[in-house]
Amino acid sequence: MSKSTSKASDAKVVSTEPLMIKDARWTRLILTTYKDPLGKQRTWEHAERTTRPKDSQVDGVGIVAILQKRSGPELLLQKQFRPPVDKAVIEIPAGLVDPGESAAESAVRELREETGYHGVVSEVSPIMFNGV
Repeated sequence: MSKSTSKASDAKVVSTEPLMIKDARWTRLILTTYKDPLGKQRTWEHAERTTRPKDSQVDGVGIVAILQKRSGPELLLQKQFRPPVDKAVIEIPAGLVDPGESAAESAVRELREETGYHGVVSEVSPIMFNGV
């Protein structure tokens, strides 16, 4: 099947296996110890990206792209295969911030790379946290 006729729904996971810490390229596992509102000490396991540029407060951007159509505004979504769920999912365009790049510059670049659309930033939100 050529790239031009392939679909996200045609992808599938062929195997899964544990990932050794030394081989992890994008994330690392963290164990955080904290006190809950009642003062009880607890732990929380989570992952964090290893890709955040040193000069940036964020490691990634999500893009809410509004297309101005004759029929009215439309939200741009994309369909991508995501191996953790072994399915194609519908999502907003998103991507990682490169070193020396602002969040706005990253958003414009990622929108073009992921969808082919060329956009301009009209608004930047405060920092948001996903999946915490």
